[in-house]
Amino acid sequence: MINIFLILFLIITSASYADTIQFSASSLVLDIPTGITASGNTNFKNNELSISADAFFYDTATNKGTFNTNVIIKQNKSELYGNSFFIDQQTKYITGFGNIVLKTDSVNAKSDNLKIENYEILTLLNNVKIKQNGSQISSNQLIYNLKTDTIISNKRTKLIYKE
Repeated sequence: MINIFLILFLIITSASYADTIQFSASSLVLDIPTGITASGNTNFKNNELSISADAFFYDTATNKGTFNTNVIIKQNKSELYGNSFFIDQQTKYITGFGNIVLKTDSVNAKSDNLKIENYEILTLLNNVKIKQNGSQISSNQLIYNLKTDTIISNKRTKLIYKE
């Protein structure tokens, strides 16, 4: 077990542009020289994100990963849930597909898909429903700033306000 950890540590630290990453899983397969396939109770952590999923593939040469089934991404005070996420650590870009849920201290949102730019600007796409402070917003696209906790919509929106 220690030997596997050391090998993985060397592979990860040798990758250019990589943040420090840590991961664990019930099963790991090394696709030498740069691929890591994990399954069963996987956990992945870099300097900004913590991700759990049933399975993932990560390429240390490109710093890109695909996370599948029961995915949970935690960043600061926000949590994202969904079926599948693709992450590019170099560009800090994330896409997500299937049953997306966003939870923060003040917002609970659902959509079919999402994209996140710079790990900060989240765009929810298709069948978006957001609940915030007793109000509900429905739209096909909503933009949410994870750092400022601000919602922006540039599509037709239906707002239901409750006191």
